[in-house]
This record gives sequence, C-alpha cells and structure tokens, in this order.
Amino acid sequence: MKNHSTGVSHSTEQKEVRSTLIQKVLVLGHNPALMAGYVNRVSGSTIAYHLYASLGVGIGVARTRSTTNHEIVMQMWLIPQEEKIKGINESFKRGHSGAIVVLAGDQLDHIHDLIEAVDENAYPKLLVVVIGTTKQTRRVVEIVAEKTKTSPTLKLDIDIRDSLIPLGNALASKYSREQSVPCIIRIRVEDCPEYYPEYEGRSIPECTVEEIHHIQETAEKIGASITSSSAILHTADGQYTIDLRTGEVNLSPITCQFCSNNCKRNSNICIIALESGWSSEDLGKRALLILAKIWGIHSGNLPQHVHKQIRYATQCNKFLPDENLDIDTIEQTLFSLGYKTPIKRKTMLKEASDRVSDQRMSHTTYNMLKSKMHHVLSKRAQEGK
Repeated sequence: MKNHSTGVSHSTEQKEVRSTLIQKVLVLGHNPALMAGYVNRVSGSTIAYHLYASLGVGIGVARTRSTTNHEIVMQMWLIPQEEKIKGINESFKRGHSGAIVVLAGDQLDHIHDLIEAVDENAYPKLLVVVIGTTKQTRRVVEIVAEKTKTSPTLKLDIDIRDSLIPLGNALASKYSREQSVPCIIRIRVEDCPEYYPEYEGRSIPECTVEEIHHIQETAEKIGASITSSSAILHTADGQYTIDLRTGEVNLSPITCQFCSNNCKRNSNICIIALESGWSSEDLGKRALLILAKIWGIHSGNLPQHVHKQIRYATQCNKFLPDENLDIDTIEQTLFSLGYKTPIKRKTMLKEASDRVSDQRMSHTTYNMLKSKMHHVLSKRAQEGK
C-alpha cells in the first residue's frame, strides 16, 4: 500500500536510511512568485529570502526518500533571470547536480533558454513542473525531448507534495541500475499559488480602514477608479487592479481586450519594497507600499524587473484581433507595446515583374519563369499537395 503523503511504500519507510545525500538543485523560471510558490509548497515553507534584496536569490530545503532508500536533501537555489551583479548567477549555478524548471502553461516559449542554463551533465536530473493543462504538458515533453536528446517521463496526475520523488530517484540513480531521464510533471494551477514572501522576516499588517480611505482619496486625485476594496488604473499595458488591503497587483493585458479568443487572463505583478522610502506618522508600511505601487503604475516609474513582468503579461502567441473592433485602434495599441508589423516578402513572380518594370529583366525571361511556375503549381494541384 502506498503512502500518498510521502510517495514511498510502508515497507520502505520501515527500513533505516542507508545514507543522506545533500544535493544542490537549481530552480529556474520566468515568474519569481510562481517559482517561490512551488518551493514553498514542497519544502514545507522552509524558504529563505535573506539574499533577495541584495542579489535576488532565494533558498529552500526539501527532503525525499529514494527507491534506493537514501534520504535526499535538496538545497534548492531560486536563481533570478536578471543579475543584480554581473556574473553572480553563474557563480550560484556552479556545482548543481539537478535542476527544476517551474513553468506556467502559457509561457512555453521560454523553456529553451531555461534548459540552456542547466549543465548538460545534469539533464538526466531535470524536473520540469508545468503549471497548466495536460495539452501544454505534453507539448513540453516534446520540447524537452528535442532539446536534451532524451526520452523524458511524463506524470500528469501527481500530488505537488510528491512531485520531488522522481527528482530524488534521479539524484540517487548512481546507487541503482536504473538510467535517469528528465521528468515532466503537471500541477494544476490551483495547487500551486504564487507566493510573495515578506523579506524582512515578519508580516506587515494589512491596511486599516482609515488607511484605506486615505489611499482611496489619493488614488482618485491621479484618476484611478475606486471601489470599496481596490483601485483601478487604465494604462497602455491594460487594466491594473490594486487590492487596497494587501497591495496585490493584478494586470488584465490590453491585448486580451482586443482579442477574439475567450482565454482572457489576469497576471499577478510582483512589486516589492526594498527600501524604507517615504515616512509618515499616519500611515503604516503596507499603506505606504500600496500608494507607491499606485503612483509607480500611474507614472510608469517602475523597476526594470517589474517592466519585464509586464512585458511577459502583455505578450500572447494566440492573439487574434477581434473583427468587431477598429483595426487601426488595435494596431496603434500594439505598436505602443512594442509589437511590429512583419515585413511581407514579395512572391517570386512579383519580384520578377518589378524587375521587368525597372528594365532589369527581359519580358522573355519573365514569361519563361511564369510558365515554369504555373507548371509546378499545376503539377502540385494534381498531386493533391
């Protein structure tokens, strides 16, 4: 009988641990809050962010038992995408035995560069955690197989508390006859909530009623829409909703408003306070932070890592313009977000026709080319291609 809380059999639990293996494991991804959310769940909240303010690094510790009856202690290093100090990320990556890639299902395009950050020798000890759908997870299997030249295993229905077991077995594979390969697992979105740690090591109290009223009055002065629980700002990026009690920031991308698809999505934007900033006798730290977020979004004066989160939130490979909306308005909005209209290449015959007009090609040569092209197209049509 299997114990679902630990993922190991009772008979295995009764045996003494042969030895303890301490392994360094990288945690990579493009969403720091999602990475922290996963590590927070699998490590039992033993996650430290003492280095975050200065270096952007978080550290978690998790334990699991391998099929070889070794206890695997994983030191999980959450590595940021942007370096606070040049070369620091490479230093933190040295000596890793395995890696965990935490990936939202709508960010599959980013998996290539994340895998490249892993040492090729650690590919067999690679765990890819997909927070999304079964279809998205199966697509990741194909990408990882091609990228690592391996045949990854796939686990679709696995409890997040058991998700480190495959990696633990891979890290202990030198003590068994089994050959380890990358493992792809799927975790439901609701089972891996994003985590926003308190970097000062203590919780900041939520805003009082008086502080919320003060924030509402201030936000209204800069044009924000106010409800009893939130402030709403409309910018070129989309609609921002800031929770007036907790300070949580949610972005509904402008691209979704112009898209005909029904997959409208909201993205949490992580904005943290790394300095004391303003001071006030009337407002607490959380209220001051919420005001700073509202002003930063309104003015566009936000840290680079926040701008990067916003860029990811507004990008979508499935974007399809709504035919009921004015196309010029959609194009102007997309241009302001950095989208560019792809350059349409001329067909071969159009290029040849232009050359005839410019007297760079004779009519005889053009007619020969045209005849050849028609012959090829006719033959393909007959063959059903």
